[in-house]
Amino acid sequence: MERHHPPNFSPSGISSRMSGGYSSQELIFDLSRVDVYLEKQKILHQLNLKIFKGDFVFLTGHTGAGKTTLINFLSGEIHNYSGEIKATVWSPQSTLFISRIFQDLKIFEELSVKDNLMFSFDPSLYASKESFAQENSEYMKVLGLTEYENTKVHKLSGGLKQKVAITRALLSKPDILLADEPTSNLDKISSLQLFELFNYLNVKRKMTIVWATHNLELIKQFHGKLISLEKGKVIYSGNS
Repeated sequence: MERHHPPNFSPSGISSRMSGGYSSQELIFDLSRVDVYLEKQKILHQLNLKIFKGDFVFLTGHTGAGKTTLINFLSGEIHNYSGEIKATVWSPQSTLFISRIFQDLKIFEELSVKDNLMFSFDPSLYASKESFAQENSEYMKVLGLTEYENTKVHKLSGGLKQKVAITRALLSKPDILLADEPTSNLDKISSLQLFELFNYLNVKRKMTIVWATHNLELIKQFHGKLISLEKGKVIYSGNS
């Protein structure tokens, strides 16, 4: 799996509770008065956001609030914007890698779970296929996928498919994980387990995580930074 960075934008043992995570003072996203457009329509309005390396950020808002558009923008997928952006992650010199968990999953239905996950194997990240297999096995065990390793994805439930997509993203060892509603098909217990796994990766591996979700009840059980959107505008930015 070749690692691609977003284009350079022109300037105009898992804990059961979040501990607040790791955060440095290195800014990786710095948006000032940014408007974002899709097909000439303004979707996000006057964004003022700062995300630091090692942050754990919950991105909330009702359906249609603009969460997915913001995730797409932060990933470098959307280029049509106005305002001022300073983001080290988008510079050609950046060594930071972004991985995504998509709402529509983007997994291969006719392939097995194992074959889907092999797309994340990168010899520059893993000393061998054996070391990749070991990390793969650990994630599958945590997420309850072990018994489905050789099952074709189209035979899995929606929740299991979502876990395949999550595992594939994590196996690419991202510095920054952008997760768009990764618990939409998961029950409460599985959702809590995923929060705990992400917390571990944030604290122990210093992974920056931006998690888009509408599940406020679940967020209330954890501590992190919170960005709330309403009709494309940030209505709150602070601690959850």
